[in-house]
Amino acid sequence: MPGVIVVGHEISGTSGARRHGHDRSPEVDPFPPLNDMSSDLDYDSDNSYEPNKVPEFLDDSTWPSKTLASLLEELENTSESNTQDILRFDHNIINALKSSTLDPETVRPKLAQGREWRRLYIDAVLLRCLNFLKSSENNKSTSEWERTVQLLDQGIILAGAPGEGRLELVYSCISYIQHWYLPLELASSCSSRALLAPPSLPLATKQIPAIAPPPSLSTFPTLAQRPFILPEFASSWPATTNWKVKSYLVECAGRGRIVPIERGGDYRTDDWGVELMPWDEFLNKIGWEKEGGDIEKLYLAQHSLFTQFPKLRADVQIPDYVYTEPGNHPCYTGPPGNDEQLVINAWCGGKGANSPAHTDPYYNVYVQVVGFKSIWLAPPEASPGMYAFNHASELSDQDHNIDKPNREPKREGMMGNTSTIDVFALSAPDADMGTSKTSHPLFYKHAFPLAQSATLSPGDALIIPPGWWHAMRGIGGGSFSVSFWF
Repeated sequence: MPGVIVVGHEISGTSGARRHGHDRSPEVDPFPPLNDMSSDLDYDSDNSYEPNKVPEFLDDSTWPSKTLASLLEELENTSESNTQDILRFDHNIINALKSSTLDPETVRPKLAQGREWRRLYIDAVLLRCLNFLKSSENNKSTSEWERTVQLLDQGIILAGAPGEGRLELVYSCISYIQHWYLPLELASSCSSRALLAPPSLPLATKQIPAIAPPPSLSTFPTLAQRPFILPEFASSWPATTNWKVKSYLVECAGRGRIVPIERGGDYRTDDWGVELMPWDEFLNKIGWEKEGGDIEKLYLAQHSLFTQFPKLRADVQIPDYVYTEPGNHPCYTGPPGNDEQLVINAWCGGKGANSPAHTDPYYNVYVQVVGFKSIWLAPPEASPGMYAFNHASELSDQDHNIDKPNREPKREGMMGNTSTIDVFALSAPDADMGTSKTSHPLFYKHAFPLAQSATLSPGDALIIPPGWWHAMRGIGGGSFSVSFWF
């Protein structure tokens, strides 16, 4: 991301694993994942959200001044719970917030240290933005307003907007700026078009079983001990139609919004990195709505998109299965630690968007919303053949025929649930089995015979038990998926 997103006057002062279960170090994961801050987020907060209703405060020209005064009054009252969160930094809280740097590169290590740092950051963001709104008579430029919205998005993405009423206040600030200063001007967009299933070659001798009609809530816990597909499970979701259209996705977010984007092949490779990118720019760069479009290798992966863009939440339905108790799977350590015991993530990318083979500690209802994906699965018993990062060096010592790529011990130790190998390449029908079996004999001994594969179509849902190895790759054009960890 070029430059530093900072609004108004930046006072020099104090400074202080994308996938849950991947346990990536800060060097590997530059953005603290929202899932690790799930206790600060209310995934059901948007249940009362009315996407077509214009709030009255948007027509109140005094709202920024009144809201800023109210926030300052709250922060000066040490009996307020939000104020108590940040008392440890400075009893003169207002001055402490004014002196807080908002540079993401500077604050990121601090934000990872605890909730109080994230509270300090979001309040500093809100004060900066409300003050900017209050002085809006100075004829700010469009780019300045866009940077203001981006700063508010940073408060959600980097800090999780913790604190009572803080996330709602961020929403309000963004809506106010977009309403008055960033009206959306959308070019005519392609109408929703039917997508033809691309040709798909089998990646395993076994197909992932499909169950239709969907099982009852009482039988689901037993069935969920092994993976299966629910064909057309979500075909009635508005998302399966609405999200095909780029203008709709942009409209639901509004102007100036940014999202965390992965750039490069996948997170195991040297060219991989994460940056904050404008939402509309990301959709343009992956060629959304264009058949086979994929101008750049970009992926919005495992992101709490509904927390940022609650209008999209109305297009999906939380499956009732996430409220069941699937039982004591040997790899299951319990549901997510947030109040809802549920983590909802979005995955969006262009052609070939790739999630390498990895395991997760939760049950997962993975819904394919737009586009198609190739799926490769293997049970926990396949682990000896998966060449996980924290086992790769040990395996290479055992078999001198195994390729020895450049090792990063710290990175390997933090990605023990991720495979170093490309299961799609090794499983492809045209793979050179002679060479592959020489370089990765344990894969063909322990994993390949147990593997299952399938192609997910729009509306299909895949049930993945904890501990199962799974890899996904978009085929054809762009793809959009939603996962529900429980």
